[in-house]
Amino acid sequence: MTRRIPIGGNGCFILVVASVVLALVVRIDAVDCPDIDNEILATDPDQDTALFEFAQPENYTCTPSPGSRFLLGATTVVCMSVDDGTLCTFQVQVNDEQPPTITCPLSRTANTNSGVATGTATWIYSVTDNVLVVTQSCSATSGAQFPIGVTIVKCTGADAAGNTGRCQFPISIVDNEDPVITSCPEDITSTIELINSQLPPLTSVITWDIPAASDNSGGPVGLTSTHEQGSEFSIGVTSVIYTAADEYGNSETCEFQVKVIVPPPNRDLIINNGPTSGVCLSVSWPESTDETLDDYSLYAYRHGEVRPDSSQRIVVPSGTSTYINHDVCRLQPGELYTIEVDGDQLSSAMHWTKPNTPGEVSLLPGTLGPSSFKFTWQRSIQNVEQYYWYYNGQSGYVSNTTDSVSIESVYPTTSGTVSVSAVVGSGQQRVHSSTATQRITTAALRPSELLAYNYTESTINLAWVSSSDTRGELDPYMLFIEPRDAEENYLETVGRVVEFKGLKSNTEYQIQLISNLGLMLETSQKTRPGRVANLRPTEVLENSITLAWDRPLEGAVESYDIWISPGEKSEPFNEGGTSHTFDKLTNNTEYFLRVVSIYNDMRSVPQDLMVTTGVTEPKDPNSVNITAIVLGVVLGLLVIILTVVLISTYLKYRKVTKDELPRVDQPRQTPYKQPAIQEPQTSSVTQVDSNQAYEPMAVNKPAPMQAQGSHYQNAPIKGIHQGPPTKKKIPPIPMHPKKSKQQQAENGAYAIPDIHG
Repeated sequence: MTRRIPIGGNGCFILVVASVVLALVVRIDAVDCPDIDNEILATDPDQDTALFEFAQPENYTCTPSPGSRFLLGATTVVCMSVDDGTLCTFQVQVNDEQPPTITCPLSRTANTNSGVATGTATWIYSVTDNVLVVTQSCSATSGAQFPIGVTIVKCTGADAAGNTGRCQFPISIVDNEDPVITSCPEDITSTIELINSQLPPLTSVITWDIPAASDNSGGPVGLTSTHEQGSEFSIGVTSVIYTAADEYGNSETCEFQVKVIVPPPNRDLIINNGPTSGVCLSVSWPESTDETLDDYSLYAYRHGEVRPDSSQRIVVPSGTSTYINHDVCRLQPGELYTIEVDGDQLSSAMHWTKPNTPGEVSLLPGTLGPSSFKFTWQRSIQNVEQYYWYYNGQSGYVSNTTDSVSIESVYPTTSGTVSVSAVVGSGQQRVHSSTATQRITTAALRPSELLAYNYTESTINLAWVSSSDTRGELDPYMLFIEPRDAEENYLETVGRVVEFKGLKSNTEYQIQLISNLGLMLETSQKTRPGRVANLRPTEVLENSITLAWDRPLEGAVESYDIWISPGEKSEPFNEGGTSHTFDKLTNNTEYFLRVVSIYNDMRSVPQDLMVTTGVTEPKDPNSVNITAIVLGVVLGLLVIILTVVLISTYLKYRKVTKDELPRVDQPRQTPYKQPAIQEPQTSSVTQVDSNQAYEPMAVNKPAPMQAQGSHYQNAPIKGIHQGPPTKKKIPPIPMHPKKSKQQQAENGAYAIPDIHG
């Protein structure tokens, strides 16, 4: 009996190799083993081999032996006869028929991400195989975005034999985000107008802007409300609730109050601020027709407080005059008080008490100049909403945090009174305190100073100091401006103030003053940016004002400074565009608004506007400025007419000059004849006929010395008579202040120096 020793694994492989080698060595031809066929096996579960039990031929010893584990693929079993050593063989084929095992999660649930209709889901899955996993994948990647609802994710794994394992699981994305309601109306207060105080109406029709609703899912949102817009509301307070719901059951609400009130019958109650000493309100009302009424009950309490009880009433006896009057004193300054008078009927009204007077007004040190200064004041401690200031026609409102104002464009040595008052209330209810005042005089000019004391985007006003030695009726001051784009580039005056008009904005001008009695001054001044046009409110709500304006008609602008009062900010808002919205305002309050253009640190002349929240009617922002169009058409026609006149005058001048020029053999010199000066006029600036021209002088006379600036040659001087010479002796204008009168007479002509000289 042959003993079988089980050989498995690698030992089986060694035996097979040994058997083959033995067969080759012995050179015995192997034949198929009797009674044993080739075998095809599948790997054992979760194994990469197969256990094979076979009937070994009688008197044969086989390698691998029965009961061995066979590897994947084909294995040749060699059997040797124990009798004569002959060999026989058969094959065992082991195949991998087991698919990989894939483990998926049962399910995954996630919420939508904020504001979108998708959610993020993550998961982990595993793939195992009895041999080797070659590929594995899922229909979606962990961490991906999934839409609202259920999405089936499928995963697969494959081994080298082509066996495939599969699994799947659901991913649920839940929308639990509420819809969003925008533009929810604010609380509404409606006052019913009393046509008959005994029978007031009981309801009021209330309208509002319907809010909008949206949802992150992008689906439809249902919007419902407890009350319809435009319906009637009864007297009292009613809550209006809007509810927005999406298709997944999420909802959001917005709520506002509608208050319908009947004003108290206060038309018969007259309230004024009382005497300046103390804080008092003077209250008057008509005497009752009830002769049995002995007295009235008067109540005074700050707005928003609870009405005092009867023990705190002020008893006012009835009288015999038409009106009963009583002063209520010991009140708080700058507060809104409710005054009630209870007799045979209740009358009620509200009124502001005077705020305290601001502290001392004073000149800010180091700011006093010939045409400007800055003043300051001590702000009031009690309630103040804004301040009002005034100086020589200039005035304005500033916020309650402001305590200084700059004054410009004042004539030198001007003396005026600065006044400042504290302000509370608005519109008809506005109350000013007593004024704090200070008299301020601008500084004097230096004798050698030519000052542009007042200038805008199109004008420059000039002032200077002179003595009787440097002016005379026949020798007025002559002023020249460069660039020469003014209405009149050359002005004459016997006074000491002059204005150049028609200038361009944002332009640097050089100005020169000359007196033929010895005064020569120069200065430069830049015109301001153009002021804004068509300043208007385009939207006026109960708590906001949208202010708009048009860019200046001429000149560049970098930005705009905007002031609003009352308010809490002392510095202006800077705006790059042509509109600004002021929000968080108080309803039914009149606001002072000011807009200034800015370019290269220069500020324009301010434009002011008063707007009342909830009351002022806004203007269409796209409306056409009819005035500007008409003005433009008129100016265009004037330009065309002026151009035709100038061309005609020029052609006439050329013709006259050509006819009067003498013909001589010697080289021609520039003709020039000293014009005679007419008698001084009564006005400071004398007009000249634009059709006049210089007469040609004799060519044998020496040509007059001309100024360096050629653009002033042959320019008609205003105030100069162009007719026949008079017998009156005219003192000539010197070429230079240092030349003697004899030299001036020898020159025999006006010399107009170059403005840049």
